[in-house]
Amino acid sequence: MQVKASNSAGTSPIARAVLIVKALPSKLIGSFTGIIARDATANVGLGARLTLTTTSTGSYTAKITKGATTLATPIGYLNESAPQISITIGGAMLSLTLSNDLITGTHGAAAVNGWRSTWNAINPAINHIGYYSIGIDLADSVDIGQAGIPQGSGYASFIVANTGALTLAGKAADGSAITSGGFIGPNGEIAIYTPLYANLGSLMGKLTLAEDALGSFMDNTCSGTLTWFKPTTMTRTYKTSFGPINLDVYGKYLASNTTSVILGLPDTGSAALDFTEAGTTPSATNSDIPFTYSSTNTVTAPTFASGNNPGKTTLTINKNSGAISGTFSLMDSSPALTRAVTYQGMVIRFDSGNVIAKGYFLLPQKPLTGQTILTTPILSGSMKITQ
Repeated sequence: MQVKASNSAGTSPIARAVLIVKALPSKLIGSFTGIIARDATANVGLGARLTLTTTSTGSYTAKITKGATTLATPIGYLNESAPQISITIGGAMLSLTLSNDLITGTHGAAAVNGWRSTWNAINPAINHIGYYSIGIDLADSVDIGQAGIPQGSGYASFIVANTGALTLAGKAADGSAITSGGFIGPNGEIAIYTPLYANLGSLMGKLTLAEDALGSFMDNTCSGTLTWFKPTTMTRTYKTSFGPINLDVYGKYLASNTTSVILGLPDTGSAALDFTEAGTTPSATNSDIPFTYSSTNTVTAPTFASGNNPGKTTLTINKNSGAISGTFSLMDSSPALTRAVTYQGMVIRFDSGNVIAKGYFLLPQKPLTGQTILTTPILSGSMKITQ
């Protein structure tokens, strides 16, 4: 490189120097995603999702999604040294360090953790692809049995593509829809961020999709911890605020896609469907039933007339998706009352034990003085299938 300076006084001698232009490390370039922890100041306790895109020229754009709000940065340029990004967004400093395909940092006082999309046609996520299901249960013993907290099990399923892309869909234990998209990270990381309750609550956290040590798809596992916050709402289903509460997530690989017969279905023979919590115990009706499952994926349950199905419980198992659904009725004589209930859940493969499916039901409570069956609280109970 040659440089000289000129002004009205003249021109300087030519200075020669070596200019070395280096490309940015590949692990700093691409699409990143991540989770921003709950913080009262940075995101009013809702947490947030981070989306970051960087280019080979060192430019970047970032977005933070919290509830119904999306905050975006103008185009900036990575710093030479860590933290590579320092910019104010949403009234708080976003400070990010990019290293080895991962992001660490802070947004205000909230911790940020993220990862780069490393999978593509040249480097497919070959050991992760497939169809998975997960169960979502209360993690802390202090929350178990609490009437103000849903006692059922949430669930979800997702498919991982060759590119590492995934879309997750399911239900929280109070019936709220869970949806989350994105891609798995280089170590199987999955970001979950779902605004709920008109964007005033959220369910969020990080899961990890782990490869089976022997390279067998059928033993790939998904695990992690989510947090769940619900604000006060004008509904019959958990009107009072709760959380953030901790949730355990667990599950395994089910199939190569949703058109194949999945793993985890009941073995041919007898199994049991059980319902607990949400006020089922005081009822005079026992809706639990035994059933058989055939080699043709057919459920056979006892009839009401047999006396072994007083709750007229029905059960359907989708052999292609693992979805569980059905109905039951609680019939009481004092006062005379019939409560018709639907339930839903998912076949979930566990590492051990005899539970093969979990889910939830929503049950209107028996009326007290001044209440009717149309005004009583609705609580979430647990559904499970054992074999």
